Amino acid sequence: MKSNLTLVTAMFDLKRGDLNDGFSRSFDHYIETFRRLLKTELPMVIYCDVDVEKIVWEERDRENTYVIRKTLDDIRTFPFYEQTNRIRQQNEWRTRSGWIIESPQSQLELYNPLVMSKQFYLNDASLFNVFDTKYFLWIDGGIANTIGDPCNYFTLEFSKKIIKHMNKMMYVCFPYDGTVEVHGFEKGEFNKVAGEETTRVARGGMFGGSKYAINEINGIYYQLLSNTLNSGFMGTEESIFTLITYKHPELCNVLDIDDNGLIVTALENLKNSIQPNNAERLAVYALTFNIPAQFKLWVESFKKALPNEYSSVAKYVINNSNDPSVDDEFKEMFAEHGFIEFKEDNIGICGGRQLAAEHFAASDHEYMIFFEDDMLFQPEGASPCKSGFTSYHAELFDKIIDILENEELDYLKLCFSEFYGDNHENWAWFNVPGEKKPIYFPNKEDGTNPKATRVKRTGTHRGLPYAVGEYHYCNWPILFTKSANQKVFIDVKYEHLYEQTWMSHAMNLIWDGELNPGTLLATPINHYRKYHYDGKTRRENEHYTN
Repeated sequence: MKSNLTLVTAMFDLKRGDLNDGFSRSFDHYIETFRRLLKTELPMVIYCDVDVEKIVWEERDRENTYVIRKTLDDIRTFPFYEQTNRIRQQNEWRTRSGWIIESPQSQLELYNPLVMSKQFYLNDASLFNVFDTKYFLWIDGGIANTIGDPCNYFTLEFSKKIIKHMNKMMYVCFPYDGTVEVHGFEKGEFNKVAGEETTRVARGGMFGGSKYAINEINGIYYQLLSNTLNSGFMGTEESIFTLITYKHPELCNVLDIDDNGLIVTALENLKNSIQPNNAERLAVYALTFNIPAQFKLWVESFKKALPNEYSSVAKYVINNSNDPSVDDEFKEMFAEHGFIEFKEDNIGICGGRQLAAEHFAASDHEYMIFFEDDMLFQPEGASPCKSGFTSYHAELFDKIIDILENEELDYLKLCFSEFYGDNHENWAWFNVPGEKKPIYFPNKEDGTNPKATRVKRTGTHRGLPYAVGEYHYCNWPILFTKSANQKVFIDVKYEHLYEQTWMSHAMNLIWDGELNPGTLLATPINHYRKYHYDGKTRRENEHYTN
């Protein structure tokens, strides 16, 4: 299995062995612990000089290792080298707390330039992305000194657990109630920059996120570093990470550990979390009926628009056909394209939707999308939809999962424009019980449309715009979480299954605060049925008759 996580680290001899006993660590000791980190199986990007590089190739393979050579003089090109070295020699800073004067950030000219470069090194690694991963985790080269054997943690199985926390920038934080300083940064000023009284510190030995989160944080980190150092205030990289968690909590996931500050606590918590499975995160369900050519058209649109996603998601097909003459053609097609088949006998469109919901609820997948075979993916270069929104976005599934997780949504509609209308209006207005309508959709004194969808906010992620608000459920493709699927389809199962009933039920849940939906401000799906079946055979559910 290919890893989706790259470890990034560095190893340089800053002469810490020359410090007094309390802070002294020989470089031989660092190399010993570094070798233990190098034995891990995950791909690594390593910043080091030529001497350390020789050690790297004694332990690592070039297929999963990339070395970026740097010298101590390269570290001196750190953009704030002069500021850090001026502040570290100031008596006011050195005497702020008893431990500072003998500390490495006080005694070593390159200590802060190096540790403050970790974020920049991580960002550069994410831009190079030599192993084509989405997630990047900084790990201190000597971390084995405090966590034991790194091979106990940095494995393929472990990576599947930690990346669940890395859709945003992930920081490991411990309680810190210092009243004078934060790693040398004057506490009163630190609180002013944070905007509140600070009670935690983020660790610098392990942090990371998706390549998009890292890129977004990088500019924020640089600006905070510039502003604080140029104002004469200095801690370490941990001080800046901590400020980011306070100033930009919406961009961060915080893993809390004990006040001893040991990162191994976070690693153990992650390692002992629910065992992951080998199932893909996203399951795609497609409903087809009697005409293999139409299903093939849908498959081809999927493969052309999203080739990487097509090969990486779990694919299921609900074969609702009642024409035995097409069975063999369908089975050959499903096998060729990697679909797992559920063979039914015309249980209807909504019957198929319910079956997908029930299978997803019992599966190990995290998310699901349901398609009918006339809901084709728009190709690159497609014209805007009738609402004026774009119709094609590369890496669509990866982006919508990010949006869903970042906004903590329960479901996200893939299309703003649909066949019979769009999401400017909330179609639940037509379907909620009469007594609920004036509550959910009161007439407005200004005469504006009471059916207009109430929007909480809008945003853009990786060039894909979206909105969060009271967006109605429908059978068009929607990215669902496990919990939302449970609430809409499983907790209450209706005997007679209709799209309108689910729409009304979902609106009740939205109103009660049980569902937080959103929609893309884009329309990457095109309703196109090229091959038609007999309309008299169309059913909503197993009880439905035309």
